[in-house]
Amino acid sequence: MLALHYVSVPTWLGRSHKAEEVSPQTTRRYDGEQAQAIAQMLVKGLRRAFARLQPKAGRKSAWSDYMSGCNREQASFGARAEGRFEVALMLAVVHHLTVTDGVPLPDVFDLIASLVTKGIIVEYVPPEDPMFQKLIRNKEHLIPRLGQAQFEAGFAPWFIEQRRLALPQSGRVMYQLAKRS
Repeated sequence: MLALHYVSVPTWLGRSHKAEEVSPQTTRRYDGEQAQAIAQMLVKGLRRAFARLQPKAGRKSAWSDYMSGCNREQASFGARAEGRFEVALMLAVVHHLTVTDGVPLPDVFDLIASLVTKGIIVEYVPPEDPMFQKLIRNKEHLIPRLGQAQFEAGFAPWFIEQRRLALPQSGRVMYQLAKRS
C-alpha cells in the first residue's frame, strides 16, 4: 500500500512549528489512492508554475536569447574584449586560475595576450607561499608544473620580460612583460 506524508515546505520550515510537530510520525497519512491524487495535483501545479516562468513568445530579453540560442547571438566576452586593453595588472591571479580552475599556464597567458595590446604586469607566487599552500591543499600533484621556470616558459611565447622585481620577504616575483609583435 502506497502511503504519503504530505507537509508543505513553508510548514516544515516555518518558525511557528517545532520539528516534532511536522515529523512523519505526526503528519497526516494518506492511503494509496489519495496519495496518488495529491502527487498528481502537486506535479500539475509545478508544471503550471514552470509554464508561467517561461518567456512569452516573441518577447526579447537576455534570458530568452540565452534559452533559445545558448547566447550565440552575442559575441563572447573574449571576442568583445580582444585587443581592448593596453596593459593588464595581474597580481596574485595566475596561481588561482591554474590551481583552483585547472587552467594550464600557457592558456592563461594566451588569453591575456589576446586581450592586451602592450603588455602585462604579473605576479608569480611560489608554491612555498603560505597562502598558496592553503590554495593547493589536496592538489600537491600540481606543484611541479607551477615553479618559476614553468611560469616563465608559460609566458615566453606571448611576452618578453622587460623587468623583474623579486620580493625577498615573500618569495614572490613581479614581472613587467611586453607583448611580442
